[in-house]
Amino acid sequence: MDKREEHIQSLIFEKLAGVISEQDNVFLDELLRTDPQVQQMWTDIVQTTAPAKLREISTEERWKQLRGRLKNNKRNTAIVYLKWMSAAAAILIAGWFVFHNSPGKPKGPAAVAGVDVPKNKVQLTLADGSVISLDSANSYYQASNLSLNTEGNKVSLDPSDSSLVRWATLKVPVGKDYKVVLDDGTEVWLNAVSSLKFPYRFSGNIREVYLEGEAYFSVTKNPDRPFIVHNGQTAVRVLGTRFNVEAYVPEKITTALVEGAVLMEYGGSSVKLSPGYKVSLQQGQLVKSTFDANEMLAWMHGVAYFRESRLEDIAALLSRFYEVQIVFDNPSLKNERFSGAVNKSEPLAVFLKNIEIASGVQAREINGQLHLR
Repeated sequence: MDKREEHIQSLIFEKLAGVISEQDNVFLDELLRTDPQVQQMWTDIVQTTAPAKLREISTEERWKQLRGRLKNNKRNTAIVYLKWMSAAAAILIAGWFVFHNSPGKPKGPAAVAGVDVPKNKVQLTLADGSVISLDSANSYYQASNLSLNTEGNKVSLDPSDSSLVRWATLKVPVGKDYKVVLDDGTEVWLNAVSSLKFPYRFSGNIREVYLEGEAYFSVTKNPDRPFIVHNGQTAVRVLGTRFNVEAYVPEKITTALVEGAVLMEYGGSSVKLSPGYKVSLQQGQLVKSTFDANEMLAWMHGVAYFRESRLEDIAALLSRFYEVQIVFDNPSLKNERFSGAVNKSEPLAVFLKNIEIASGVQAREINGQLHLR
């Protein structure tokens, strides 16, 4: 497919998604009226993605088609790739998003991480209680016998007195992500609505941190000093490795291993992972399975995939990406299931418009809350 065809195809997806600009819409309508090749392209796309045809395809096959279209996209930069996803709302229609209804028991309000995060600013709380707001600029801070250096969206600490064990807490707000470099060189990349409690300097034979929310860890190897991530219900024990921990919901904690080896502990049981495997806490049990790193770690690039997810859980995701409180006027909507992706660099309105197109779920803002009906 040449660049002109790619451009026209993206306009067709935008038109189907209802997000095409007025100027592009006039241009595309003229092509549809006069160009047989474009007319055929339109027909092929509409027929391929018609709701009736989609219903004939299995859920697994639908997901394979979604992932295949994203992976086979020949655009070769991450920025254009994300724009290509969002052109069809990254989800939802024109075969990029598939919808079906799987009824189940309602399970209460949308689960949102209970992390007390600041608005708009990434904040670092020091051992003496002082709070520093971190921005994305390169800066140098001096406070409480501690030097802080920020570079882009990353901070590192350099205490002048290492004789005392002191702790700091990094909190990341809605819609942002941030990195911290720990005393041993370990780098932790925090997702939105997440916090990490960590010592200025590690002491003793164990390196310990406390996580709420989600983070990706690149742990510096040290066979003599295990690294432990506590997250309320479970603990992840490593020597040196790269892995992701999602702990927004205490009853649904997941650890996914990219490199090295980790041991996830819960109660009196534990599961050891090798690369390419994840372990999830499900109904009080540790369950091991494989995972797709491109999907699991997409949040680091501002994208979140969801597969056969309940709308209630997607609402929690939207609350972390956008500063919005979601209310279900119709409780049965919580259990409708979707597969697709959302790009947090795109307006929430685009996502909501296509939810309505794909499934009939409508969103209305009332007194600062987003009501789904």
